[in-house]
Amino acid sequence: MSLLPFDNSVFASPIKQLVPPDKAQWSVWREANNMKISTRPVSRNGLIEIKAELSIRTSKMTFIEFITKPHNLALWLDNLKSSEIKSINIDESELTIRFNAIWPLAERIMRIKSTIKSRDDASILIQLTDTGDKLDHEKGSIVVTVHAAHWLISPLDNETLLVSYQFIADANGSIPKWLANKLMLNSIWKSLLNIKQHITISSRTKRASIKSDAVTKADAK
Repeated sequence: MSLLPFDNSVFASPIKQLVPPDKAQWSVWREANNMKISTRPVSRNGLIEIKAELSIRTSKMTFIEFITKPHNLALWLDNLKSSEIKSINIDESELTIRFNAIWPLAERIMRIKSTIKSRDDASILIQLTDTGDKLDHEKGSIVVTVHAAHWLISPLDNETLLVSYQFIADANGSIPKWLANKLMLNSIWKSLLNIKQHITISSRTKRASIKSDAVTKADAK
């Protein structure tokens, strides 16, 4: 069962589709503890679309701050080597990410523009646009092509969010697509786990602190 409906007009892919996005069937790759990753084919050369979903107890602003702040990236993004963020304005930034080389992959580099938008249904959309064509060639690194990607953060109730990260990306290079897909899925699952663990711990600590302050103030009366 899908946790969240999606507006396909927000997520149009420039690559040739094997089947229309709204007709392709999702297959669940892994599901556990309010987390789920699903895939579906998008091209004849083996590319897949990945949808990572998470239900988590936190606020929209807390979640957005966690995944977008530069110093937090190393806490959740799997296999991160380094990152650089350039702020364009309050809602837009450009991010360059370098991923460690792990056998059989060479080091990868990716550049994307992030645009945050509030929607009428109280959800937050973070649209990610590939800007890899601006990268200078770096010896030993292969540029990842991001065909389409976005985060969708929707309130389930006053305390819980439904979060989805949906994307189509090509690792490029000579690695077979089936192997690149497998490595990508494992990496996304680890990143999802990291997000859940860090935000859950942070939220528990915050709630405990608020409760402690309340008790202290009550005792002082």
